[in-house]
Amino acid sequence: MKSPAATWLAALVLATVCVLHLGSVVYFAVDVPVEDEWSLLEDLDRPLSQGLLDPFNEHRIAYTRLEERLLYRGVDWDRRWSCATNAALLIASACLSLAFLWACCPALPRPLAPLLLVLWFSQQGWQNYLWGMTSHFFAANLLVLAACAGLFAPRQRTGVLALSGVFAALACLVSSCGVGASAALLLWFACFKLARLRAGEEPRTELLQLAGVSLLFALGFATWKLGLDTSPKGQLEHVLPTQAPYWKFLAWAAAAGAGFARPTWPGAVLAVLLGGLPLLLILTSGSAKARTWACAAPALCAAGAMAAVAFGRGHHPLSAAISRYFHSASLAWPFVVATLFQLAAHEPLPGWLSPRKLRALGWAAACLCLAALDDFGWDQLRLLQRERRQAQQQLRAAYADTDRSVALQRRYPSLRNVTWERIDRARELGLSASRR
Repeated sequence: MKSPAATWLAALVLATVCVLHLGSVVYFAVDVPVEDEWSLLEDLDRPLSQGLLDPFNEHRIAYTRLEERLLYRGVDWDRRWSCATNAALLIASACLSLAFLWACCPALPRPLAPLLLVLWFSQQGWQNYLWGMTSHFFAANLLVLAACAGLFAPRQRTGVLALSGVFAALACLVSSCGVGASAALLLWFACFKLARLRAGEEPRTELLQLAGVSLLFALGFATWKLGLDTSPKGQLEHVLPTQAPYWKFLAWAAAAGAGFARPTWPGAVLAVLLGGLPLLLILTSGSAKARTWACAAPALCAAGAMAAVAFGRGHHPLSAAISRYFHSASLAWPFVVATLFQLAAHEPLPGWLSPRKLRALGWAAACLCLAALDDFGWDQLRLLQRERRQAQQQLRAAYADTDRSVALQRRYPSLRNVTWERIDRARELGLSASRR
């Protein structure tokens, strides 16, 4: 389907959703620190480059620390600006992905690409929209997408590959999701290079390029790992792949990423099978084109990100897989759909699978994704706004409170993760939330 009118209409739909998303975030955001954001108060007035790589649980959140310090210097750490920045990062990822899909997946109907990306703005990811500190999820996605776009270009230019390797290494330093995604990307790139070697490409060049990209990733991974407390006494609660909760969390995340608002086991199995089929077909083909490898790369990165999340967060309630980690999981699905169409049009298939059947599976996968488009009410954001305004009122009362004989949370139950020392620190820094 190559109708210019339909393509422009679909692009207009995506642009409208982007504008509405940014507007809704700006409207519902409240200038009050929440959850782990209070732990950043000690960092805000440090020099911009100092301590960016300090551990935060199992993460390195270099981008988040830098952004928060800049917001402190520019707008007195107004939390509404942080939420708006998250929205901008998500919009930037959608724009990059749209260009990616149109350039690398010519078999995908052009009007379908913008509609698939609308999934990322679904209210299934509500938890991250009004929580500025989750910028590390959005930054990691953007870096991984940029790395995917460069690593699988038909012309394997060393400079582009090096820049893409830097993006993958940086993803390790903005979120632990970036570590899993980059590891999966490196594995996929290695398989791609081996396929090129079997196709007769010059071995020395291919192996040197693979070694260079691997070295860049290794530097990023080593920087992430260095000094991180992974002992049983540390902050991490590991869930191993040998444990059932690990796979259940991973399956629920796959279903959420495919657009299931309330994942079930049938939905999870369907998402895993549809998501894994194109990867398996590429690996067994032996002659897949670079564009096809590129189409599938973000899907595998999403799987790697969620594997890392399941390792560190598999003990959390499964609702977390649907809300907090939605944007890491849903990265996969537009590219799963695109890869199915790309395989049907341009690649040899096994005898049991015809191009027509594969295109039908592509449309079925697209319908799963598009089914989430009805989840665009703002009820959760309204509820969060109400809770944050209550916390804001209690914060004002705490600033004026001179009697500190009672535990802060007992007197002001909405102020979780807050201590009297942090209240004093916020006032010392002159944060905008302390003056409202």
